[in-house]
Amino acid sequence: GGRHFVLSRLANYYHTHDKGIEPYVYLNNFNGFIDRFIAEGVQVEDPLFKSNLISLSRSYNMFNLIRMSYASLFIFVQFSFRFIRTLKKKRIDVVHVNSMTFLILAALPIKLARKKLIFHMHDALLSDDEGGNFGDVAQKVLIFFMKHFADVVIVLSDFVGNCIVDKCIYLEHKIFRVYNGIDIWEMEKKNLKNNNHTDIISYGRVIKEKGFDLGIKAISILKHHYGKNIKYQIVGDGEQLEYLKRLASDLKVDDLVSFEGFQDHIQDYVGNADIVLIPSLWQEPFGLTIIESWAQRKPVIATSVGAIPEIIEDAHSGFLVPEKNTPEKIAEKVLFIRNNPSVKDNIVQNAYDRLCNEFTLEKMANEITSIYSGVLQ
Repeated sequence: GGRHFVLSRLANYYHTHDKGIEPYVYLNNFNGFIDRFIAEGVQVEDPLFKSNLISLSRSYNMFNLIRMSYASLFIFVQFSFRFIRTLKKKRIDVVHVNSMTFLILAALPIKLARKKLIFHMHDALLSDDEGGNFGDVAQKVLIFFMKHFADVVIVLSDFVGNCIVDKCIYLEHKIFRVYNGIDIWEMEKKNLKNNNHTDIISYGRVIKEKGFDLGIKAISILKHHYGKNIKYQIVGDGEQLEYLKRLASDLKVDDLVSFEGFQDHIQDYVGNADIVLIPSLWQEPFGLTIIESWAQRKPVIATSVGAIPEIIEDAHSGFLVPEKNTPEKIAEKVLFIRNNPSVKDNIVQNAYDRLCNEFTLEKMANEITSIYSGVLQ
């Protein structure tokens, strides 16, 4: 996920820059993630358990629950001893955790080893009804571990921080906001254009929350109401892919909408688009696709949800559209950009300037380095 990309970039940066920090990555190598995204020379350990885990059926009777409890306890004890040994052997000072699962699993071993724990919160602490993905129990568990085990909680936007404080005011003093950052030069270097030009692109997991159906509906409006044939490319894979293909066919825009599936080198596709569309429906905690698009000097149209208005200043560094009548508003913004090239150029330059000032990997690393130093004093 995006959280692993962010922290892998941070680890790579520390490895190649003299900041007095030597990263040690403790991460499962799912789908070859470590091999593909962790720089050569970075110390890495894959914590996958070597023992066989007990397989349980869906019928959780008392016997199965007892077996599961014993299995979980065995796994936790085994992991704790291994992890504490790693912390001492590698002389780790600070453990930077970026997932709820690992926070719960590793919090006690970290404290038993007398190390500092920094939890990096990548999601807004919101329920399904509030536009997030945390149930009541998950919220309470996460708050408990942040409150009693974390020395610092890093949030990637003020929006995410405010969501935590709204649920637990006592965590306010632990929260530090650090915006995600990217290596601008590296992103620009990887932009290898080909002849597969498109007018608009959206990319990410193809799930309902990403709102790609709104983009298809906007293309339909542009075609059938305004008489404009605008090409729309969706890059990614997920559970809603077949539904989106049927929707494009039903709206008679399947000749304009293309589906490219999952792609490792998304920069190539963004580089061949005129506009990046981010039609999210859920409360985005940051919006990494925004700053990645800015690095390619592309204008961004995005829904005004979550932290997105914190990143994009409407009509200055991008365009925001409301959650109501979104396809119509997207169509209007697309036409405005196409009909006003000078305004588009100004927007792109403003966005690029903001990227260079606020969302660089160097700035992110410097701020996190200061947090590391602070917890060790």
